[in-house]
Amino acid sequence: MDWEAFTVGLAEELANLPAGALVVILEPVETDRQRYVQFAQSSTELFAYVVVNSFLERDEVRATPRGEEVIMDAGWRCPEGMHENWWQELRWPASSRQYRDLARAIAIALRDGYRIGDISHWRYRAWNEETGDLIELPKLGLARE
Repeated sequence: MDWEAFTVGLAEELANLPAGALVVILEPVETDRQRYVQFAQSSTELFAYVVVNSFLERDEVRATPRGEEVIMDAGWRCPEGMHENWWQELRWPASSRQYRDLARAIAIALRDGYRIGDISHWRYRAWNEETGDLIELPKLGLARE
C-alpha cells in the first residue's frame, strides 16, 4: 500500500466514525513501545494523536530533531496538559477537506517525521467505547489486530 491510498482511506474512515469511537493504528512489534497514531471521537470533536519520542525505547525508531520539525510543520501540537502525544483536534462535524488534511498530517508525521517507508504491515484496533462494539475500517487497507 502506498501512502496516498492510506491517506485517502484514512480520511474516509475518520469521516464516518461514530461518537465513542477509539482507533489505534500501530506497527506490529513485540513491545508496548511501538510507533502509533490514535483517534478519539466524541459527540463534539475528534482528537488525533501521534506518538512522541519519550514513549519509544529505541533511538532508531524515534524522530530526529529535523523529524520533529517536520511533524510540527504538518500542524501537530506539542504535548501539553491532558495530551501526552503530538495532537490535533477537529470540531465535529468536520468537513471532508479537514479530514483529508488530518489524514495527510498523519502520513507526513509517520513517513517524513518517523521515516516509515511502508505502512502496509501495520495493524489497527477500533471499537466504540460507549457500546463496546468493534468497528471495522476496511478502507484503511490494514489488517485488524
